[in-house]
Amino acid sequence: MRRGGVRAILRALGEELAETLALVRQTSVPFWTGVLVLFGALAFAGLLPLGRFSLYLQCVTLSCFGLLVFQADGLAREFRRDDAMELREREGELVVARLPTLLVLAALPLYLAGQAILFQRVMLHLPGVLEGTGWGDAWRLSLHNLLYTEILLDAADLFHLRLAPDPEHRLGQVLVFVTRALLSLAFIRVLIQIGRAAYFRAHGLGRGVDHGKALERAVEQDDLPGIRHALDSLFLGLQEAIDPLLDRALETDQRTPRRCLHALRVWAIPVLEARLAEAAEPDPRAEALLAELLEGKPPDPPEAGRPTWRRLTVPLLPPAVLLLGLGAVHHVGGWPGLGLGFALLLLLAGFLLRPKASLERGVELGVFPPFPGRHLARHTVAVALGLSLAFLATAWVVFGVAATTVSEIFLTSHPPDRGEIGRFLLANVLRLQIFFSAPDLFALWLPPFEQRPFVGSALTFLVRTALNLGLVAVALGALSVSFSRLLGGSRLLGNDELAIRIEADRGGRFAPELIEHHAGALMEELWNLMRTARRARHRRAVAEGCSWIVLEPPEDPALADLLPTTVVASRVAQEEGADHAALELLERVRVDGRIPHLFPASRIQLAAHLAVALHGTGNPSDALEILALAEEEFHACSGTMVPPDREDAEAELALARETVRPGEDPGPSPADNPPSTPPPPQAEGS
Repeated sequence: MRRGGVRAILRALGEELAETLALVRQTSVPFWTGVLVLFGALAFAGLLPLGRFSLYLQCVTLSCFGLLVFQADGLAREFRRDDAMELREREGELVVARLPTLLVLAALPLYLAGQAILFQRVMLHLPGVLEGTGWGDAWRLSLHNLLYTEILLDAADLFHLRLAPDPEHRLGQVLVFVTRALLSLAFIRVLIQIGRAAYFRAHGLGRGVDHGKALERAVEQDDLPGIRHALDSLFLGLQEAIDPLLDRALETDQRTPRRCLHALRVWAIPVLEARLAEAAEPDPRAEALLAELLEGKPPDPPEAGRPTWRRLTVPLLPPAVLLLGLGAVHHVGGWPGLGLGFALLLLLAGFLLRPKASLERGVELGVFPPFPGRHLARHTVAVALGLSLAFLATAWVVFGVAATTVSEIFLTSHPPDRGEIGRFLLANVLRLQIFFSAPDLFALWLPPFEQRPFVGSALTFLVRTALNLGLVAVALGALSVSFSRLLGGSRLLGNDELAIRIEADRGGRFAPELIEHHAGALMEELWNLMRTARRARHRRAVAEGCSWIVLEPPEDPALADLLPTTVVASRVAQEEGADHAALELLERVRVDGRIPHLFPASRIQLAAHLAVALHGTGNPSDALEILALAEEEFHACSGTMVPPDREDAEAELALARETVRPGEDPGPSPADNPPSTPPPPQAEGS
């Protein structure tokens, strides 16, 4: 991963904002008129001279404004579809990707003005609910709401930067909480995404956008340009992960890049074929690598060393070092102990900000035992929780040393004891950004004392920032994936594409296994999207984008465009009971009784589907013939298939046998009795 310092991140942030603002050149006067009319009506409705009713009207319209901007993707889609908006190149990549962000940036000042109008109406018609009487107090409270969102990571609260007092009336507390929550969910979320995109750009990992989630959302919203843009961006990101792997595999003799390419071989083979086609001279190493990928036999992983006393004691080193460090901080005390404790906090914060990378590095060093890739999420959450507990324990010791070293670090009449410091840390945990400042606004679990600038505020800011950026991010990610699965959603919320890019760039002993896990999850969810899309044109758009399923382009260009769509559409038709439609689709790509130009496993599965379709349309003899050909090819190629492909093909054949030859004993599987000398791999397209 390219190291991105502060200067690189700021440069990437400027590029990100410049690309978003460049979209202004493709807008028009009718577009901005529509935006101002819509947003202005929602933000300024409370200015109507309707007496106290204007207060209630402003509450309703401002809530609708926040919820509307929260659905900025859907709003941008409707603007793109409306001819009256006169957007130029409205189905282009720039408009599809950046228009939601531009709308949010345009709506932010209007929302702040709407907040000020609401607060002024409350001060006018409900005196005592909010502190203040005029427009100046209302604007200060509106900007105060902005400062106390995630944008400053609690710095305003910890360093006592206040533009307006917090309300004491319960109705005022509820009002400020709701408006601040809407501000965070609808606006600050997008600003954080811009900063996140700048961070990933500075590290050479694209923009960090979850294109899988964008694809799923575009399918749900009937957004055909969005589907195509998400697919193009997804596969471009995968190609950017494959290119450096190909360079390392061709320039060195290391096995790890080649194993990573085998984990991505469905995408890596077309990329390598395109390289060979564009090369001015033949490249024997590239041709040999292509043959290896087509054969599907990756290099053997490095052998694990025998357990020794050193390997057995490695897992004990991190907790031992932590305990020794805490003991040294407590024993040394004073400014040296405080400096050592601050350095220990920074070290743990670095691990906590990157729990997944810390977990993988720990596995490579022997701190954690190896585990299957499917358990990566739960292990990451467990490591984040463990690091958070270690971080809080270290903060508890450091705050104790700071309280005895620095005078007046806390606003208290006596030096705090260990119990009070523990309650102070727990109160700060409850004031993380995930709770939208609710404990502060409603005076819940008040800390026993407050920190004072500068040392006390700096230490507390470090604790809250590390927990906000580390633990909360992991917890929200785990919850979002869990709720998505519970509600029938996909696992694309885990951003498998970004994980593949990070692992491919970082390398490491276990990178191939992790890449294989993420690639498998990505392919599975793409297939699910193709099968479950409500409209045929959506299935076709997703299938056309997934051209990676084609191993060898057919000679007929029309067939090359049709083949990926046929693979999906035939399966969907069969599952919906439309055997005649499936047969018609499959016959269009059948050549001499076979399905050409696919991986052997895909070709066998599709032939099995064809046999079922023929049987369902009253052609049992043709179904038996196709099934026999599929079984013949399976027996010939099973020895050269990777286990997952072989298992999938065997399962499809078993289902076809139950339909075409009910009650027949399938006999021993080739996987159970492999041939002593496997036949050479069958040439594709034969």
